[in-house]
Amino acid sequence: MLNVLVSRAEDNLVVFGDMRLFKRAGNTPSALSGRKIFADPDDELPGCSSAVDRFPTVFLVRGERISTLARHREVLRAALSGARPRDRITIVSPYITLRAVVADRIGDLCRCAIAAGASVEIVFDRNLAFAGERREGRKAAERLRVAGAAVFPVAAIHSKTLIAEDREITEGSFN
Repeated sequence: MLNVLVSRAEDNLVVFGDMRLFKRAGNTPSALSGRKIFADPDDELPGCSSAVDRFPTVFLVRGERISTLARHREVLRAALSGARPRDRITIVSPYITLRAVVADRIGDLCRCAIAAGASVEIVFDRNLAFAGERREGRKAAERLRVAGAAVFPVAAIHSKTLIAEDREITEGSFN
């Protein structure tokens, strides 16, 4: 992921995350990136450094690589079905398809989460989702809207992220 991050940056690179992961010693990708990231103190965005304490430290030590569609579905299902009152569940994905929404019963899962008192936000790339003549992405977005999710089509989404309040962050892709 770091290779993609660095190789696609043209003028600027903004890193959001736990900066403790970027060690300065060693020759690992995170160490090499860390030395570059921390080279100039003026590069830091003012007021952002305090956000590092927002998520529990357990996220640094407990991790899992999701490498199958079945596990991807389990994680998504668990986040939505485990929703509690006042939880905010955010799903970010470049693509949104009617086939996936129907097959994974995402609408039903959103309805259950919302019935439990949570809010569900779905952010996706409008250019990728709304491309093509069949308009499957539009149908998928509408189905999720009807289920009660807040749907946000935006430009230039590449990452896949799931945030379930302060209990879980899933970042990346299973493929």
